Amino acid sequence: MNRNNASSKQLSLINYSLLPTPYSLSSHDSLLPIRAAFLGNMANVLRNQEPDEALALANQCLALSRELQHTSMLARTLVLIGDIHNNLNQPEEAIAYHREGLD
Repeated sequence: MNRNNASSKQLSLINYSLLPTPYSLSSHDSLLPIRAAFLGNMANVLRNQEPDEALALANQCLALSRELQHTSMLARTLVLIGDIHNNLNQPEEAIAYHREGLD
């Protein structure tokens, strides 16, 4: 088994349902920035192989970034979502997210 297949299998073992949703978290939770960064990083890893799953994770990261008012994470996440939409051949959505990320 080559390394890419092994990595792909490891990623599929992650149970994303165990991750907290943005709506169940307290805004006073000190782990929110770490959770948001984790979601964004996972979305970035998955964006080429599993864009639909990456988009779901990136949208959770986006919600947390907005809740936290974390401007740099928000900008990175918006650009990431634009990249994912581009990978999904959705150029209008990609452009809209890229523009918002640049604001």
